[in-house]
Amino acid sequence: MKVEKLSEARDKSDFLKRFSFLTDKINLDDKDRPKSNPLATLHLLMTFDHVDKELIIISDGDKELGRVCANTTQANEDFILFGFIEYEKTNSKVLTLLMDEVDCFAQNKSKKSIMGPIDINVWFGNRFKKAGFDEQRPWEPNSPKEYLDDILELGYVLDQDYLSAFYADGKVSIDRTKPAYDKAVSEGFTFRNLDPSTPSETQKLYQTNIKGFCYNYFYEPITYDEYVGTHIKALDGFDFQYSFWIMDPEGNEVGYVFSYPDEDRIIIKSLVMDPSARGAKLSSALVHKSLMQAYKNGFVKACGACVRKGNVSEHFFDHLGVKEREHLYTLVQKVL
Repeated sequence: MKVEKLSEARDKSDFLKRFSFLTDKINLDDKDRPKSNPLATLHLLMTFDHVDKELIIISDGDKELGRVCANTTQANEDFILFGFIEYEKTNSKVLTLLMDEVDCFAQNKSKKSIMGPIDINVWFGNRFKKAGFDEQRPWEPNSPKEYLDDILELGYVLDQDYLSAFYADGKVSIDRTKPAYDKAVSEGFTFRNLDPSTPSETQKLYQTNIKGFCYNYFYEPITYDEYVGTHIKALDGFDFQYSFWIMDPEGNEVGYVFSYPDEDRIIIKSLVMDPSARGAKLSSALVHKSLMQAYKNGFVKACGACVRKGNVSEHFFDHLGVKEREHLYTLVQKVL
């Protein structure tokens, strides 16, 4: 098996394409596992071309067997992140070679620890899946079960856990959030749909994210242009009827919910509040507004997606109703 690196490639543009499209060539028997979008991966890598990173491909002759990205991070100067991890799940030797290269990158940068999987720093693709393999959804991490088992054999340990909570009866969630919604309306709060079609709106979203996410685990800020080029670009043609701002009595946006339907279920993907507005049950009011619109359109089930375990969001979703099931995910790390 051969190790190939972006830093050593003569044709770096071709290497980036090979790296991005590698997912089309491996684990083809995972028919229920949604594949990553190669063009989106290529766009992401090009958008963050300035990030200090190494891209690695393992090949055997003309056959590509796996890939990984290792990069520095502003979130913690002691860490290297690994991401874009893909390899033939029946061949753990490929993972060993990939992670040996990540180790070398970290040591060359004099870093103390390695964390992942996180795709650079925008959290589009991240975390290993721990449970929920019976039903794979395109909006969640969907790594094969073997990936987590294999990397733990290499000395990595479980780090931060995440979950998606599925509810069979969205009406219960609507009823539980209605008092908070009624209270917010009585106090003069109003709602409007998200509309990221103008620079003024995308600026508001960006600033709210910066304020709302800055306390998140391994949070790393990105520039406004990077935000527009990744998060906003990914929303072209999106239906925002289930996503709402909540505005205070003066008309200032203080938080938003980003939701969308998936088959017969509404997915609550992001719930972001300005720190000054937390603790006022405004999050519940936002969720109620989103769930009501979904229920009106026939989406009778709900899901709180990819919530970090141990924070207030987990406890918030615990109160939305009886869980039908949970999907679990995790980050892993290793101290060098």
